[in-house]
Amino acid sequence: MENSGAKAAQSKTSDESSEDKASTEISQKSNDDAVVKYPPPIIENGFASFSIPSINSHLICSLCNGYYREPHTIPECLHTYCKSCLYMSFRSGFKNCPKCNKSLEPDPYKAVLFDRTMHEIVNKIFPHLAEQDAKDEEEFYMRRGIKRKQESKPQENKTKATDKKKPIKSTWEDSMDFQLIPDAEPVEGKGLSPLEKPLLRTSGRLKIVQLKKFLAEKLKLDVVKLEVLCNGAPVGDELSLTFIHRTRWNDSLGEDMILCYRLSEDTAL
Repeated sequence: MENSGAKAAQSKTSDESSEDKASTEISQKSNDDAVVKYPPPIIENGFASFSIPSINSHLICSLCNGYYREPHTIPECLHTYCKSCLYMSFRSGFKNCPKCNKSLEPDPYKAVLFDRTMHEIVNKIFPHLAEQDAKDEEEFYMRRGIKRKQESKPQENKTKATDKKKPIKSTWEDSMDFQLIPDAEPVEGKGLSPLEKPLLRTSGRLKIVQLKKFLAEKLKLDVVKLEVLCNGAPVGDELSLTFIHRTRWNDSLGEDMILCYRLSEDTAL
């Protein structure tokens, strides 16, 4: 009896060991699959070919787990969400970033910006989504018998012939291209590294304090140690890019504004 019991225990231990080994092999196989799951992008003749799932983490809203629709970004922390997802969160009384809990008080609606770049990227990769959105919206109004407002058409140019050469800028377009480079004359010779991509495009409403947070994240520095300059003069944290372009930048230097960054003069490293 004792021998049969010992054999049964030995057999059970052996079975458990086999299961653990099989489980380990499956786990290792899963990890290997995760590493080689997506091939690297292929760039040929100016075009890039890539596996869409390999970039899903950059295109999916963490609130609805769907691709971004009218993406809005929080400049304070650079987290992006669908507009409807974010606004629904605000309407429920939540006034923080859903991911990092960054406070957006007092008015969270003014603390987010439409991310036109991300919007265009998603629509270029998935053009059928914009078509489906328009179709769903049309059906929504039809089911409820609501007459949609006609889209406003641009007014005809009734200016004189002498004024026809003046370009008319769209009032809703607030994006701005600018360069962000290290200052040529760093404090005490302590220069900072250049950004990998110094040419940036963002909303003109972006403030310098938000730009500093972007720099701090890229350069792995404390935001209070950074200083941003335009035409060699430091600019205040509360100023927007549009205000700086209109009041500090000289268009004769180029169409795209150039901002420089350096360590602040009172920084002690």
